[in-house]
Amino acid sequence: MYFWGATLLSDFGTDANGAPFCGLPEYDMMSPVLHVITSDARGGLEMYVANLVREQAARARANAGPPVACYALPGTLVYEQLASAGVRLFDARRQSHFSLVDILRIRRIAKREGFGIVHSHTRFDVWAVSLALLGTASAHASIGHVHSTYMVASPKRDPHHRLIYSRVDAVLSSSEHTNRELARFLPVAKEKLHLVRYGRDLGRYVRSEEARAKMRRELGIADDEIAFGTIGRIEPGKGVREFAESLLHLPEDIRQRVKYFVIGARNETNVEAYNESLVEFQKQLEHAPTLRDRLTILPWTTDPVPYLNALDGLVLASYCEMYSLSVIEAMAMSLPVIGTNCGGTPEQIGNNERGLIVEPRSSQSIASAVERYVREPELMRQHGAAGHAWAQREHSMAHSLDALEAVYAEVLAKRQCAALPADAIAPHAAVAVK
Repeated sequence: MYFWGATLLSDFGTDANGAPFCGLPEYDMMSPVLHVITSDARGGLEMYVANLVREQAARARANAGPPVACYALPGTLVYEQLASAGVRLFDARRQSHFSLVDILRIRRIAKREGFGIVHSHTRFDVWAVSLALLGTASAHASIGHVHSTYMVASPKRDPHHRLIYSRVDAVLSSSEHTNRELARFLPVAKEKLHLVRYGRDLGRYVRSEEARAKMRRELGIADDEIAFGTIGRIEPGKGVREFAESLLHLPEDIRQRVKYFVIGARNETNVEAYNESLVEFQKQLEHAPTLRDRLTILPWTTDPVPYLNALDGLVLASYCEMYSLSVIEAMAMSLPVIGTNCGGTPEQIGNNERGLIVEPRSSQSIASAVERYVREPELMRQHGAAGHAWAQREHSMAHSLDALEAVYAEVLAKRQCAALPADAIAPHAAVAVK
């Protein structure tokens, strides 16, 4: 059958960007995929990759997608979650731009195990995989390299990065804004940049009035109070302090009707001082009768659903967020979002269609948005409903996996074409995928 997905393989022998295919009589879209992520962090990126690979593995078990495995560091969040899900794992040695043992190991595994695609996920992994795959083309087949980006890159057009990205076949991001930035910063052709939205298991993000009432009681939120929260790592670039300080700019009548929640405190040495300063600010509020109990700081959680159920709105105060998973999750739960005018956040919120845009680093701007929502509850409801529709349309896991596998199929087809002698190429035939 012909493979149709987010990237169209047309009957006229070109892909969605107009690049010609060589007209292979058929191609196997079930070629195995090796994910490479050597990060030892336990943040949103790592949780997302673990979930993505887990969902791909479930597809493979249902014979509906390519077999997958993962190259990861033992003891990390990714390794632990994938091991518990029964995903095949290969042990990495360390995270580094140039770890010879990992480069050689990835190369050996990819060739020995017959992986058609190696999918890298961090700025370290793209180096290891590209160096591992240099020179792996043959007269019969070649291993494709797909790289996902999760943050806006700084310029990387020096000779070293030109070499590394010469062995990358496709670069993925979840944001149109990010792809525009990547076209400026990376030494890759525009046709190698692909939009693949983050996929979420939207069946998890369902509002429950019973669960909402229970969690609000536990958090001390009264029925007539409106709860705003931010979920994610507590560090300076996330704008958490600006969110907390926006309490000071609220009119007195509004301040007495809202409660703020910061969900994401962790014991990490690199952000310990920032965490302590936020806690000190919270203590200062306790001495002001009109601010007491208005701000609550809670630990990091891997399951935001109970908190999202309890909240009435999400605030993303990051100075410049590429594309936020917490925004997707909040929208899936029909919450309106207050987000900063930078990075991919305006793309998520739209033209104040699914939330309110505020200025980065401005507690006053956040306070104005909070006040508007409190005074206009119908607007909150409208934005929440619009966000829910957006999340369902753009961010279902099935939609994202279809788009991802379409990129895999295109990469494999182009690599296969490049390996064929010129007289074997049919210039105007479709690429068929079995």
